[in-house]
Amino acid sequence: MGKYIRRLGATPKGALVLLHTAVFLWGFTAILGRLITLKALPLVWHRLWLTCTVLIFFSGCRRGLKSLKRPDYLRFGFIGLIVATHWLCFYEAIKVANISVALVALATGPLFAAIMEPFLTQTRVRWQRLVTGFVGLAGLIVIFLETSGLGKGFVLGVAAAALAALFSSLNKKYLSDHAASAVTFVELFSGFVCLTPLVLLSPPRTWTPVPSDWLWLLLLSAGCTALPFILSLLALRHVSAFASNLAVNLEPVYGMILAAIIFHEHETLSVKFYAGSALVLLAVVLNTWLERKS
Repeated sequence: MGKYIRRLGATPKGALVLLHTAVFLWGFTAILGRLITLKALPLVWHRLWLTCTVLIFFSGCRRGLKSLKRPDYLRFGFIGLIVATHWLCFYEAIKVANISVALVALATGPLFAAIMEPFLTQTRVRWQRLVTGFVGLAGLIVIFLETSGLGKGFVLGVAAAALAALFSSLNKKYLSDHAASAVTFVELFSGFVCLTPLVLLSPPRTWTPVPSDWLWLLLLSAGCTALPFILSLLALRHVSAFASNLAVNLEPVYGMILAAIIFHEHETLSVKFYAGSALVLLAVVLNTWLERKS
């Protein structure tokens, strides 16, 4: 299987297949978050240590860890706290609202990144980012007005998007030539260590998965975190940054389609909600296209 995946990723068309497979698998993270009965905190905690366990088996990860210096561990450890908080907000949004609301809010991440990245990387702010930001803001206002009963989940989803933009921009600034798998391990392990006291101080019954949860947690960690991470890295060797960003922006679309099929969420959401969602997704795609043109 590994040889077949590497051969597939060796061609531009095959790499595109791998990339969209990775994005489709990421779309399942929200579905699994709904299926897992645990609350957001223990869910994220289990996802962190299970994914770290999977990653450490990769030789590239172990070699990369040896090349990191102490400042690198501290820097990426701090970013790991942001990653863990991002996951907490995202899964809490699913728990208190639903998958569609959480995913639409999360789709604003590229818009936040477009604003944050210039300040973090000391590059100029581009006008097209402001234009697409206003389009996305209009969509957010429509959604917020239509989700009065789900407002808390929507706000948590937007917070998760802002945090995702922050740690993505910081990773872009500091990743340099470090092994991506090693950096990911350090970040996730840091999040696991910091969340452990919070989890262990709560009653064991609140963080002990039921038997069915273990299956979903394993799928979430191995199939929807570690595997798509590897597929996306292989794909990036032959896929342009534009195609990559456009594909990743489809994650909320895949997730919302899956939520409609599996949980019939479309029956409880209004036309105005989907109109606002379309504006948000249009802003994300438009921003990616304008970035390429410039």
